[in-house]
Amino acid sequence: MNDDFPSCARTYATLCFYGDSLDPDAITNALGIGPTRSVRRNDARKRGSKTIIAKTGAWLLTSDEQLDSKDVQSHIRWILQRVAGRLGEVTRLPEVETARIFCFWSSVHGNGGPAISSATLKLLAQHDIDLDFDVWLDPRP
Repeated sequence: MNDDFPSCARTYATLCFYGDSLDPDAITNALGIGPTRSVRRNDARKRGSKTIIAKTGAWLLTSDEQLDSKDVQSHIRWILQRVAGRLGEVTRLPEVETARIFCFWSSVHGNGGPAISSATLKLLAQHDIDLDFDVWLDPRP
């Protein structure tokens, strides 16, 4: 795997579990690893001067600032290694309504893009985990 991805300015991946009745502690116990961030439905948190009420429960584990790699697949694998062998247990919990890996990918030159191997895609499919991308391209032609 080539961690030097010349067309990428920045990338990371986040494993996300969502559900209205999701208990973040149950996810943590099942995975044996704590989240980067979690929230229960209706929890309040401050964002500047506003109070935000969580519309649903969430458990998130991100590779952001954890890896020095511009290959998004390295970030996905970093996450999957941390939850190896326990992922199916969590995705089958009734309170987990959505399971996905969200990937951020920013281009240096406005072209190129991330690549995901069929082996990684198969692993995600086996656990019914969606793969979403937020791709930012340089506005210059």
